[in-house]
Amino acid sequence: MKITLILIEIRSDIPGFTGNYYEGVGAVSAALEGAGNEVSFLHLTRTMERGEFIARLEQDRPGMVAFSAMTNGFHYAKEMTGWVKEYSKDVIVLCGGIHATLDPEDVIKVGAIDYVCRGEGEDPMVELCDALDNCKSPNYISNIWLRDGKKVIRNKVRSTYQDLDRFPHPDRDIFDFDNLLTTKESFATFLGGRGCPFACAYCANHGMKDLYPNKGQYIRFKTVDRLMDEIEVVLKRYPYIKYVAFSDDILPLKIDWLREFADKYKARINRPFKCNINPMLVKDETISLLRAAGCTMVEIGVESGNERIRREVLNRKITNEGMLKATQLIRSYGLKIATYNMVGVPGESIREIRDTIKLNGQIGPEKMYAFIFYPYPGTRLHAFCKKEGLLTSSRFDTYAEGTILKSKTLTEKEVVFGHRFFKSFAKLYKKANKMPSPLNKILMKLLDIIIVAKLPYGLLIFTHSVLYRTASFMYLKFGRYIYNRQKAYYG
Repeated sequence: MKITLILIEIRSDIPGFTGNYYEGVGAVSAALEGAGNEVSFLHLTRTMERGEFIARLEQDRPGMVAFSAMTNGFHYAKEMTGWVKEYSKDVIVLCGGIHATLDPEDVIKVGAIDYVCRGEGEDPMVELCDALDNCKSPNYISNIWLRDGKKVIRNKVRSTYQDLDRFPHPDRDIFDFDNLLTTKESFATFLGGRGCPFACAYCANHGMKDLYPNKGQYIRFKTVDRLMDEIEVVLKRYPYIKYVAFSDDILPLKIDWLREFADKYKARINRPFKCNINPMLVKDETISLLRAAGCTMVEIGVESGNERIRREVLNRKITNEGMLKATQLIRSYGLKIATYNMVGVPGESIREIRDTIKLNGQIGPEKMYAFIFYPYPGTRLHAFCKKEGLLTSSRFDTYAEGTILKSKTLTEKEVVFGHRFFKSFAKLYKKANKMPSPLNKILMKLLDIIIVAKLPYGLLIFTHSVLYRTASFMYLKFGRYIYNRQKAYYG
């Protein structure tokens, strides 16, 4: 079968955005091609007019169009599925990905969508295409939802794959790899495994885990040798790649696997890399092994600097003291730190946003990521927001534009202000904290007052937007040059 895969990754907040590599799409493409199907790919990083979209279908002539979209991009898929049917009612329309997995009812109710693929898609997609090509009934394929007349067939989700090595290497060639945002920064991303043991209330992982009948086997890793093979192939094919990034929720999760990884990565790859870790798993041996392997940056989820929000709302059981001890241990091994943070969490006030900014100032990370909270269907926080009547009809393509919540404790301008000026104030706290006493206490108290004061949020947000878009354009135009000179991630 001829299949056009469409990945929706529209970032209106970044001028000239060129997209990122997604292993889920690459894995499905490789599985389909390995089974004899012909795959084309459309990576939507900007909006596309109907005429341009139809012209692309004319070029590809697919028998199936398969969309992958996150929740905040699904509205684009809904519109384009209608365009597919306008082009030809005979073309099969399918939707997969995280939104289809966690909120399949929202997807299957779209009239132009014939099939929904939930969970891991390699085998279900191959089986579905085989059934359709050979005039077999697709009605009993697990992970697949479909319409049979007026009835919707909701097949169960199969168990998670335990042997990840049996799949072909993910297909990177379908991406415009040379022009991806990550490539311009001279690094390539990889996944060592799948799954996460934690149940953070905002994350899709606990919703995903609950789908599978073998819940106790949700966490799986590729063998170290298989992972090394993948990396070697990519580095040989794209020799300008200088750094490696592992996008696993927690790469150093299994200590025996990590010991083998440290030895073989150093021997076979020997490139600087970064990875994610949960602060509760930061231990001497773990960080020592990462450092020995060549890790130069660890990315860690702070999310909130307020202990009540972190514990009661986000379901993250670590204190600020524990967070500081974890980051200090990471720093003691000479590794750089990047933090992930959220603003606009349910029940949060501008003072709690200040707590998060202030904690980042104490940690002093080399890199900070700040996002506006977005409730994903299928997560506990989405259910809470729905129950409390916090959800609105607002919609944003990214986590950097505005909030979709009707908060009882925050205005929308306060949320956007907290997001836009997060890094600036965190850096000021860091500098203030380094001043001699009592000047440090005076400066930090002054910052405390400024953040919660009634500032001209609208003017500040507008000014920041202009400056940010200018800087983003310059970075995307000259990003690789800047990145290689500054070595902002790796050093």
